[in-house]
Amino acid sequence: MQQKETLSAYMDGQANGTEFADTLTNSPELKAKWASYHTIRNVMQGEEVLLSADFSAKMGALLENETIESAQE
Repeated sequence: MQQKETLSAYMDGQANGTEFADTLTNSPELKAKWASYHTIRNVMQGEEVLLSADFSAKMGALLENETIESAQE
């Protein structure tokens, strides 16, 4: 829980230092939280929300698993 609080403070400019930056860059969980927090902040502030970098991969997987139903005549 402490890392998420530090992440929030870091994002708000209230915490700094290379130690947490190293932790952030090496933690997939914290990087995902970082992206989520930024998206939430952008929505709350009415800013434009850009698609995530893995959007294409996720969409491709969804399309690959899509069941196509034929039209019944």
